[in-house]
Amino acid sequence: MFGLQFIAVNFLYLVFSLFMGNIIYIILAKKEKFTSIKRISIGIGTFLVVWMLPYYDLFIQKGIKTYYETFKMNNTIYAYPDKDENGKIESLGIGNVSSKPSDYISDQNRMIEHGIKWKKFVEKFVELNIYDIYERVVNNKGQIQYKKRETPLSKYIKLYLDKSPIYYEYIKDESEYHARYQVLGKRQNFYFFDEIVAEFWDTKKDILLAKSTGIGFNNGNDYNDKFRNKYLRFRGPSGIALTIQGVGNYREIYNELFFNSKSKNK
Repeated sequence: MFGLQFIAVNFLYLVFSLFMGNIIYIILAKKEKFTSIKRISIGIGTFLVVWMLPYYDLFIQKGIKTYYETFKMNNTIYAYPDKDENGKIESLGIGNVSSKPSDYISDQNRMIEHGIKWKKFVEKFVELNIYDIYERVVNNKGQIQYKKRETPLSKYIKLYLDKSPIYYEYIKDESEYHARYQVLGKRQNFYFFDEIVAEFWDTKKDILLAKSTGIGFNNGNDYNDKFRNKYLRFRGPSGIALTIQGVGNYREIYNELFFNSKSKNK
């Protein structure tokens, strides 16, 4: 049923676009200064503009993504971190380096789960920015439940890995980071996309280890109300509007720095 609707409405819009191109051609035919070739060219151009207009932002975003992939995402490593005999770095601080909030709930069990993973390559502690997407509420029966927030809360924590058991505490923000290796993000918001540049620092030696670049496309809360989504049924099989996905080389550089054997032993 969905497929038939998609074909029907897009066929009608194609006919409408052809009609608009033909109307322009007829109007120009009444003006002697327009030759036949000019009238045909302008008519075809009008048809293409009308036909592609509902998708203009996707073309722009695809162009932006291609530009970043081609020119802005070279994985340049300036230096590697020091590691101990167990292949661990001393400590790590991770700022706001994601193009969109993580699906994260900051409870003790979840923190311990992630702490066990970090403990494999971090010796002392991890400082990080998390997004708390659930609100802890007590219902009228006295039961504890977690309700998803409309807007995630941004929080900062310090997770102690060299303690038993692993535990964490809240800190103010990145100004209270004391980790030797810090990954700090700088975000710029543009009309069609958000850019995040992450810098990897060795604060003990005061040197920049590497930079990564990423982009995300902020489509806004009204995205599903766009003409192509609302009327042309421009959606995937699940019913979710199709979008251009963000891209970045943060993960590649992160893994290269902290897991690659090129890192030096202390």
